[in-house]
Amino acid sequence: MKANVSIYSLDIRGLQAFPPGGEAQSASLHGQSAYSGASILNDLNGNAASQDTLATLSSDTGGKAFFDSNDFGPVFSQVQKDSSVYYVLGFTSNNPLKDGRFRRLKVQVNRADLKLDFRSGYYAGRDFEHLNRADREQQLEDELAAQLPRVDVPLYAGAAFFRQDDSHYYLAVSLVVPGSQIPFVTEKEKDSATIDIVGEVREGGKFPVGHLRDTVKLAVESTQQVRRKNVQYNTGFVLAPGSYHLKFVIRENQTGRIGSFETDVQIPDLRKSPLKMSSVVLSNLRAPVTNKKNGANPLVRDQMELVPNITHVFAPDQHLYLQYEVYDAVKGKNPAPAATPSLNADQKGGQNGAGKDVPTVKAPKDSIRVFTSIEFLQGSTKIYESKPVVANEVTAPDRKAVIFQMDLPLQLLRPGLYLCQVNVIDDVAGSFSFPRFPLLIREPVPAAPEKAGD
Repeated sequence: MKANVSIYSLDIRGLQAFPPGGEAQSASLHGQSAYSGASILNDLNGNAASQDTLATLSSDTGGKAFFDSNDFGPVFSQVQKDSSVYYVLGFTSNNPLKDGRFRRLKVQVNRADLKLDFRSGYYAGRDFEHLNRADREQQLEDELAAQLPRVDVPLYAGAAFFRQDDSHYYLAVSLVVPGSQIPFVTEKEKDSATIDIVGEVREGGKFPVGHLRDTVKLAVESTQQVRRKNVQYNTGFVLAPGSYHLKFVIRENQTGRIGSFETDVQIPDLRKSPLKMSSVVLSNLRAPVTNKKNGANPLVRDQMELVPNITHVFAPDQHLYLQYEVYDAVKGKNPAPAATPSLNADQKGGQNGAGKDVPTVKAPKDSIRVFTSIEFLQGSTKIYESKPVVANEVTAPDRKAVIFQMDLPLQLLRPGLYLCQVNVIDDVAGSFSFPRFPLLIREPVPAAPEKAGD
């Protein structure tokens, strides 16, 4: 009925006869029911009950039901006749509510010799306000399975992988929604809103291997804090190397608007790579950890979480934080100490990205030696390069990982579009990698002019 479809039902059993002793495919009856007529009455009642369902389905949708006939030809002729000639009537309801309830219809004509066949009623549309909890959950699941995206709420996402062991990787995922797209309501002197998030990870785009369902409550002192910024949700999945399809659906629960985003992600098998390296995460924010279940997240260190900046857009007064990891670095004999400062891999870089001037510490004779630095390019011109950082120790022994955390103040660079290149060299193994990322430093926002006093 909700799909505006008329159903014509047909009992294909045709005209049935019920012998007193029962049909041949069933066992003989016992007792007196075969002689008192009770068995015949039971068969007739069962047959009528099964036909009542078909009759109700046809009547409610404006169709017809055909029973007790072995000649199906007239049945199809009647269906064809009904669907070939009909009137379409339109009207405007005086009930504006979209509550999803059934509303009855009645059609009358001023001729007594006519018989009318029409639908008995229809179900009104149902808006988000009138959806119950189960319907709201089903709405998210239906949207997750839909082929076409929803763009009522802008949504975009980014992902980065980090190795846990040879067969398991942590895929960090960040979802971003513009704050201006989330309506807030004032409660207890605060502006609050809730958003529902559902997501799914499919291996090869076919087999589900990860699922996400969460409700996020937002509460701020003023919506102006959010409207000019983005709302970001961070999560993660533990996956094996392979190709995956990610889809996420988000819904703001004030008006029920929905947005979706889907992308393909490739987690490489680093056992086949000369230099085993994770993704490079760019950020401009470190935030205290509020979720105690972030034990597997490599972006959390010392109760501080590195919040990925997936747009790679920065302000001139911000810092650029980078984090990446190198796995299974090869050990070898170290040469005599050089002038280049040698730091622990997880030490923060200083203003020049190379760290504070520290005394050169002589590395053990058999240790790793991994160099890294950051370059900023415009075209073929190198605009800036940080001093190299040398790692001689494995930072996370349980994952055999050397963790690099770099800190570059962007005030050293002029606003503009850059190509950020991360240089990583395993000096002992003779392997290297130079991943690049576009990065935009936007023009500073001019301060509002102060009003002169009276």
